[in-house]
Amino acid sequence: MRQEKAIEVSGRKVVVREITVAEMRAWLRSLDQADERQDGAGLQDLVNLALFEDVSLSDICRMTDLKENDLDEMAPSEIGEVLAVCKEMNPSFFGLHGRLRAVARRAAQRLVPDSLGRPPLN
Repeated sequence: MRQEKAIEVSGRKVVVREITVAEMRAWLRSLDQADERQDGAGLQDLVNLALFEDVSLSDICRMTDLKENDLDEMAPSEIGEVLAVCKEMNPSFFGLHGRLRAVARRAAQRLVPDSLGRPPLN
């Protein structure tokens, strides 16, 4: 049975839920389609993508009943409280995310020359 946990953050009730395998697959598909959602300048919302090292704000919305505009009204420390419970409820998602990041880093190292001018790894 899918787990849920209700928490209170700064007087607001937030429901954090375990995401399903199907939702993880949808998340992966959404990464593949990210270029199609760029703004006219070719930039994605960098705050969404990089405010936290291991998760986007969109990912937090996916795991909770919060909407993007709810997160916009919260301080990073408040979102961090929600994120801690997201990690507790979704260790498989964060494990997958970490493994994918490691693969991407290794692939990038193979393609890009390093700062010493050595050619990319083959």
